[in-house]
Amino acid sequence: MQGNVGSKIRDARKQQNITLRDLSERSGLSVSQLSKLENGKARLTVDIALMIAGVLHVPVASFLFSPKPGPQAR
Repeated sequence: MQGNVGSKIRDARKQQNITLRDLSERSGLSVSQLSKLENGKARLTVDIALMIAGVLHVPVASFLFSPKPGPQAR
């Protein structure tokens, strides 16, 4: 699950054209720590998730849950 969370963080960051270095400067986390989080090699704590979500202006739940599928067209 950690890798999935990390990829969601990476996707949110890239959608906003924010580099790891930019996110590092805005969050106070090191580039190395952010890279490890995005690659599933470090555990995401609640505090760090809240910090990253705040910087990216996204709900923290967007890192944890997949969106519900919409109604299927028939």
